[in-house]
Amino acid sequence: MSEVVWVALISSGSAVAVALLTQYLSAKALQNQAATQTGRDEAQWRRTEVKELREALQQTLRQVWNQVVLTQVRLADGMNHPERYKIAAGGQVLPTAETASAAAAEALALALIGAPQIRREVESFHQATVTVEGEISDGKLHHRDASPNESLTRWQAARIELEAVISAQAQRLLQPST
Repeated sequence: MSEVVWVALISSGSAVAVALLTQYLSAKALQNQAATQTGRDEAQWRRTEVKELREALQQTLRQVWNQVVLTQVRLADGMNHPERYKIAAGGQVLPTAETASAAAAEALALALIGAPQIRREVESFHQATVTVEGEISDGKLHHRDASPNESLTRWQAARIELEAVISAQAQRLLQPST
């Protein structure tokens, strides 16, 4: 074979080798780019998911606290007007949905579904509310009582504890996520 043929073979062989190497390196770069983009997408999804979960928890805490305040208002109303808890002359009673224990039960339902971190404190608050409401209904507790009542004291302690837990959870939500 002549030198020209050898030069042509070597040139074409090196061109093929360069083309193959270029194709390999290009495919590797695309694979790395795809893996990097996938990692970015997953990180963005996680950030979005965490943000949505934090917002949902924040909304649930707000709803639970609204029910706590409603419970407090209804108990105060019940203490000022205990006759509402008794059977009226026409046989009418206070609708269940308007009782303090109904508001406390709603707070418990919200906590069970959306904020299990505060479930124990909400359960204590609900039980204390039912006890106080029962005493109002039985005529054992009304606004004219000057002496401290054990069940009312327990209710106030449960409300204060629940307020502290909700506040702590809210503060935790304000912290930047890591």
